[in-house]
Amino acid sequence: MAKRSDGTWIDQWLRDHGAKPTLEGFEINGNIIYRCSTACELPQGAVGLIHTPDGQDFLIRREAKGAIRIHVTGPELPLWTLRSLTFITTAEPAQWQETLDHVFNKRTLFRASRDYIEIAVNQCIDRTSAGPFSYVFSSEGPQVSVDQYFGYTACTRLILVRLLQEKGVLPREITENIATEQVDGHGWLLKDSPLMQALHLVVGLPITCPADKDSCSVREFPNFYETYQPHLEFVQLCNSIPSFSRIPIELIHLIVGPGGFCDEFPLYSSNCEVEQYTLAIGFDQLIYLHDTLRDHAPSDAGEDLSHRASWELTVFLNCNPYETPAEQWLPTLRKFVLAYEVHGLDNFAMVCLSELMGLEMLAAKQFGQRWDPDRTLRRILRHNLVLICPSIIDLYILRLRLGLTSFQWFPDGELPHLPELNTAVRHGFRSVRDDQTVPSYKQESDTLEFKRGFDWNPRTRQQDAELRHGIIRTVAAMLNTRGGTIALGVTDEGIPVGIDEELEAVRDRNPLDVLEQRLRTHLRSALQPPPLENVKVTFPRMANRIFMLIEVQPTASITYCKFRDKHGNPKEEIFVRDGNRTITLHGRERDRFVLERAKGSVFLE
Repeated sequence: MAKRSDGTWIDQWLRDHGAKPTLEGFEINGNIIYRCSTACELPQGAVGLIHTPDGQDFLIRREAKGAIRIHVTGPELPLWTLRSLTFITTAEPAQWQETLDHVFNKRTLFRASRDYIEIAVNQCIDRTSAGPFSYVFSSEGPQVSVDQYFGYTACTRLILVRLLQEKGVLPREITENIATEQVDGHGWLLKDSPLMQALHLVVGLPITCPADKDSCSVREFPNFYETYQPHLEFVQLCNSIPSFSRIPIELIHLIVGPGGFCDEFPLYSSNCEVEQYTLAIGFDQLIYLHDTLRDHAPSDAGEDLSHRASWELTVFLNCNPYETPAEQWLPTLRKFVLAYEVHGLDNFAMVCLSELMGLEMLAAKQFGQRWDPDRTLRRILRHNLVLICPSIIDLYILRLRLGLTSFQWFPDGELPHLPELNTAVRHGFRSVRDDQTVPSYKQESDTLEFKRGFDWNPRTRQQDAELRHGIIRTVAAMLNTRGGTIALGVTDEGIPVGIDEELEAVRDRNPLDVLEQRLRTHLRSALQPPPLENVKVTFPRMANRIFMLIEVQPTASITYCKFRDKHGNPKEEIFVRDGNRTITLHGRERDRFVLERAKGSVFLE
């Protein structure tokens, strides 16, 4: 554990609230807050206090994968952080772990921040008007009114302005003297005010302001999205929004004013720590907030997306990168390609970008190398992402979101210019780019079989036992012949369509794992002897479609397949491959096969 230091603000705050210094750290109500230098020193589930060399203080909790930390460098802390500290210091021993689970939880912060914005917009909804906003960002089946949607968007843009101010790339003056200098006589934000210009600028829209106005200082902010020139009609429509829409001063104060959202909740503009998640509102969380408010979606939607991306990368690498040396998985990681056609609000590419950047940073740490986020990001955009947008609006939004996600990986005060976005996000229609790990499917043979899926019938949209039995028969036949590969997600004509629809029907966070376990469970119950070591399952990706490959190694013994016929009678058959077909052996053919296998077994013995 780290050496004792009593000079920081958080040390004094803990003592003032009843914590007693000990050799381990602090003791309060029978609970221990450890002193430590890294999260690795903590037992899993424990909480510690870290003082970093640059003078930053964090409360950190070790979890199964990495750690979650709260920034507690005082004396000025967000109200949410102060409430969290109070929960921790007043928790009884019996509720200690439950309290930590609540405080060190992304969903807790996310729900509280979402509720705050929702209440703020509803309070000001009578004075908020979207104008022509709905024609620019029309939504498919939103759960809120257009004025509410505009209010939520205005709030998230205001928070984005503050995040960029915290990062040091927007001047602080933009959010000063708003009530006296930037609103009209009715209390609505002026079109040519510095803040309104910033609200345009931070989402890549052009700005216009008189040359003699101080507000033109926002022109010095480099336009991250200038690589994309939207259609003239789109720009004109976006520029007309402030002329008709209304953002009331009351809503602005509730977000960026004293005691508003940005003082209530922690903000975090840079993420350069390996395996440590800072509990705060960052650029990517801001996007999830916007979408959740728009659709009344569950507060864990973003977390589920992140979990899915992490799981798919783990399957692609065939190992857990957080528990495996980087030299074993980094070359494979750089072959990963996410390629698909984007429609509407799609955050999966954004999440994958964050996962790829995090793993690259982890590899650099393991190799003892200096991590270069700029170089890494450019390589990922050039080689790992191929995103096709038929819609100009979708193209604009996706580039915006990938840009915002990229911000968090750069140190404060730095903002990249990325022409590589032109390569990563394109306007047009699907252009299939194959992942090299997927075999080239040509035609079925005795060692290659195509199946649409495992047991999901796309016509009835239900599980189909007959389809499942076909997979099991083919596995048994390959075990009895020369082995081979069953490619699930490919039509009989060899067209790759993927098993994504079947995976969506699996109600679990790890659908790939569930599907593999279902396959193995059915194989164990239907085949005798069970092929425990002779069947390997992988889930490669091609053009953002997931496939399931069942690789079968032949056995020297006979594999019998047990099932019930259409009359419900139990049967036990021997299946083999005959060209590109699976056939059942009967009569003399069966006797001859059994005899030959018996002779082979005697010879092997």
